[in-house]
Amino acid sequence: MGKRRNSDISFYRLEAASFYKGFTAHAYFYSSERGLPGPVVRRLSDQWDSTDRQWDRNFFLQATYRHTWGSFALKSNLKYAYDWLRYLQDPSTNAAAMHCDNHYRQQDLYSSVSAAWNSSWLSLTASTDLRWSDLTTNVYRSAYVYRLDSKSLLSAIASYRGFEGNIALLYTHIGDHSARSAQSAAALSRFTPMLLASWHRRAFTVRAFHKRIFRAPTLNDLYYTLVGNAQLRPEYTSQFDLGIDLNMFNDRLAMQFDWFEKRTFDLIQTQSMNWPGSIGLDPMLINQGEVRNRGIELSLNWNDRINKDWSYYVGGNFAWLKNWVSNIGVRDANGKPGVWTGDGSFRNLPYCYQDAEGQPLGSFYLIKNGGIFQSDAEAAAYVDKDGNRIQPNAKAGDLKFIDYNNDGKITDADRQYCGSATPKYTFSFSAGFTWKDLTFSAMLQGVAGAKAMNVAKFMTLSDVEGNFNRDSRILDAWSETNRDSDIPRLSKNDPNGNFSTPSDWYLENASYLRLKNVTVSYDLTNLLRKSAHLNSRNSRLSVYVSGENLCTITNYTGIDPECGGWDAMKYPVARTFSFGVKLTY
Repeated sequence: MGKRRNSDISFYRLEAASFYKGFTAHAYFYSSERGLPGPVVRRLSDQWDSTDRQWDRNFFLQATYRHTWGSFALKSNLKYAYDWLRYLQDPSTNAAAMHCDNHYRQQDLYSSVSAAWNSSWLSLTASTDLRWSDLTTNVYRSAYVYRLDSKSLLSAIASYRGFEGNIALLYTHIGDHSARSAQSAAALSRFTPMLLASWHRRAFTVRAFHKRIFRAPTLNDLYYTLVGNAQLRPEYTSQFDLGIDLNMFNDRLAMQFDWFEKRTFDLIQTQSMNWPGSIGLDPMLINQGEVRNRGIELSLNWNDRINKDWSYYVGGNFAWLKNWVSNIGVRDANGKPGVWTGDGSFRNLPYCYQDAEGQPLGSFYLIKNGGIFQSDAEAAAYVDKDGNRIQPNAKAGDLKFIDYNNDGKITDADRQYCGSATPKYTFSFSAGFTWKDLTFSAMLQGVAGAKAMNVAKFMTLSDVEGNFNRDSRILDAWSETNRDSDIPRLSKNDPNGNFSTPSDWYLENASYLRLKNVTVSYDLTNLLRKSAHLNSRNSRLSVYVSGENLCTITNYTGIDPECGGWDAMKYPVARTFSFGVKLTY
């Protein structure tokens, strides 16, 4: 057998299932072996070559049992999962490969039992869950860690004359055990409540809901980073929701309105302040800060049947969200709140993100621009209070940057908060009809108030880096004969820093309206059931054609406004056409 190539891939999967009365079982085993992608091999040529391989093995087993005795019901569940990933090159023989996995193995065993009792006005539920997890790897620090956690839930639902109340109490206990016991995290025990109350009167319902949950640090968070923090605490979320449901005109009109307030605190994130940059290690994870979300959600739907052949529906959803950092979690000696510094660097562009109290999470922190200088004289006239030029290298066609702090020069001190990628408004509209055996449906979806950094313009609209394709809009760059352009003049060395300055020239409105889906289907069941055999089996047949992401209305100049706020030529949402046949025999 010849030498294996990096492109060789082999895999197989075995699967089995069993059903008997109230018992079900499902299991599968998966195995694969492959080479590293060629670009990775070339980039890490001092660590890997084309003969290096990796393989992974996965095994999963789940068994469930359900049974009911009158008003009493019992359910039990057992799951086991095993995942093993291994690289066939041994990093111990190559110091440069210290960050590459030689092996990664994780096991999870989960069991649960729940019981419920129901009467005409009261329902009681009790359940307990037990999970055991272990993780072994030689990434960064070789150690074996396992986690044992249990959850117990007690809930009661009572209803009386239109009023319904649900009270639930969840108890969670988590204990970690490390091969290096000195680094084991302290055991965690928490009670978390949930309250739900509603009042129903004919077509009108009022709902109130409150819950408090937490996200515990994972084993990776605690132990498998270069700088671990075994003292990480859980991240907590408290949420309150008040809603109204209304059904009118014989349930043809349905309306739902919700107002919510959500508070997340003790966030698990990397340490952004007071971390020495000279030690050569990434910041560790810590608990820090608080974020709030407040918003409303509205849903309106109308369904109607005109006659036996015609029916139709229209509906829409609208949501408004306000998101902000309510507490940074760090302060200087004078009590002034600090900031969370982010990254967002690209090519020669430095960081573009920073969070501060009162600003949206993930805020863009940029230098604002005042348009393009239309003449050398205009650039020379941009001076400080002492008559010194603020942008000494600026010429006609260059961007004008705002001297926010009025110190006579353009520096990071001139950055301002410029919004975030989180949309303020989200909305959708759907409609459809059925006429005899023909069905049509369509949905529009969009957002407003979102922004995106189109950093791809650094490559596609400048001449600083070259020998690759450009955007055709580069032909519209500013020139003496094209003064209406918003693209600065082209230059090989970019002396004014038009493209290397983290400015809001890259920031664009990412609002859009998209035709998300159109589907047409036709039911051929009546034709199929002309066969006596197929009619006796109640067989059904239908065909459909569907289109996804058919068109987008937006002012965004990048490839796709739905890029998550950062567009470095991210692959866009695909336009998809599909045709299908559905047969039930």
